[in-house]
Amino acid sequence: MCSSDLTGLGTGLGSPRFAPGREFQYSDTNYIVLGAILEQITHRSIERDFQELIARPLGITSATFVPTPAAKARMAHPYVLYRDGSLHSEWIPGFGVSTAVWGPVFTDGGLASSSLDLARFGNALLSDRLVDAAAVSQMTQIGPGDYGFGIRDRSFDGHFWLGHRGYFQGFETEDWSDPSRQLTIAVATNLQINGAAPTSTQIWTAIARACDRQNLRTD
Repeated sequence: MCSSDLTGLGTGLGSPRFAPGREFQYSDTNYIVLGAILEQITHRSIERDFQELIARPLGITSATFVPTPAAKARMAHPYVLYRDGSLHSEWIPGFGVSTAVWGPVFTDGGLASSSLDLARFGNALLSDRLVDAAAVSQMTQIGPGDYGFGIRDRSFDGHFWLGHRGYFQGFETEDWSDPSRQLTIAVATNLQINGAAPTSTQIWTAIARACDRQNLRTD
């Protein structure tokens, strides 16, 4: 995406829908634009910067934006379970996972990772090891709709957690950290339940409850 494309995105959109800090609106487009801006500034691919600036320093080895043959071989097959009990595979025969999930989807969610590496990222972000404390403080000021800057909050079993969850085309993910205990729990599943509570949430709450019973204080 070139700079003229970025300029064109604002054409005809009108005035802002609300004043900053008053509401929130989820927007994949904003993350795509952010990725394009970063590539314009650094003159490098998002994958290269991610690997050099984030993955390698944190010991993350599975995460990638690029669906190489080796990465595809490790990818779980995604499924959606519908209310009538039918199970639908989201795996494309002869191809794999849709590009709407991984790859050219770019920076609005095109990164594949193991749950362990997802936990490493979340813990590092909220313990000031990726950006400085001032930036983390700004990100985690939770406003309307329980949203900060890409961060949500939740209370569970007497503890306060920061992170996010998502589900799309057969995959579900939870990544939540308790900064006071330096405890991060990440769950990734290849089963999405359509129209019901996410499987990942059920697994996450069970693990969090078990950790609380064991009084775990390390990630």
